[in-house]
Amino acid sequence: MTSPLLPRIRKTGQDLKTEVNSKFKDAVKPLKKDSSVINCLPTEFKGNDENISLLEHVTGLEVGKSISYFYFPVNDLNKTPDVIGALKKTDEKKILSLLKMDKKEKKFVDISLAEYSHAISTIQRFSNLCSILEVCKFVNRDTKHTFVFNDFKDLYLDDMITGLYDLRMLGSSFESAQTLMYLINGSIRGISGYIKRLIDTIRITLKKNDLKASKTKIVLSWTLDTNEMRGDKIEMLNTIASKLRDYIGDVETSTGSIDMFHHDKVTIVVACSNSDYKEINESQKGEDLFVIKANPLCEI
Repeated sequence: MTSPLLPRIRKTGQDLKTEVNSKFKDAVKPLKKDSSVINCLPTEFKGNDENISLLEHVTGLEVGKSISYFYFPVNDLNKTPDVIGALKKTDEKKILSLLKMDKKEKKFVDISLAEYSHAISTIQRFSNLCSILEVCKFVNRDTKHTFVFNDFKDLYLDDMITGLYDLRMLGSSFESAQTLMYLINGSIRGISGYIKRLIDTIRITLKKNDLKASKTKIVLSWTLDTNEMRGDKIEMLNTIASKLRDYIGDVETSTGSIDMFHHDKVTIVVACSNSDYKEINESQKGEDLFVIKANPLCEI
């Protein structure tokens, strides 16, 4: 059988691993012989070895014989991993049918290979993303021929943060001097730099339009799944809101539909995903509204 429990991880920094281990223990306690554990959270290198030891300690069952363990780190149900990490190669049809989301065939591999495969795809994705972010910060928004960047205009903050949890977990695998750590830390700094630029864009919008902070409301529009296992997007939303409140008191976060139009204040809406932007665009009414796209160009 498979456990239906879906823990939500909300801690960060040094408390993250402690919370993950605690939630893992709680999830596997009820398991009996012939159960299957599918770990959909990313781990550091050899992190699954620790999980397997913990699983055997909590249940008293031997993994690979009395109980099965699989590694399948999922960020996006539309882009699931091509491989399923298993203690040994298996053709367990029930697991394949459960994890298969498209016509593409999944393959069982050693857990260490699944860890390496996920590490490569995660680091590649963020290295590519940060190359885009770093170059786009030099692009003047008033410059003509910005159609050159059309491929990136629909890349929003929501897309950028997807997988950040995975990247941070990988970062705990290496010493700071290793090349992989330079790539990981550089990507994390790239995301932090983009957040600073997005906040600076809001400040510039106030200054250019002679808007007083006391007469301005900021709405961060980011429709999120509050039950999502990873908490990196919720954490990022709260971090941006906190930084903005340092100089503008009226900051509101929206994780769904919201009335953004206020007669007594000018509203600046930050669209953090493509779907949020489309919803704002369709419902826009009134002149006292500025929309900032949280894309690489920070378009206004």
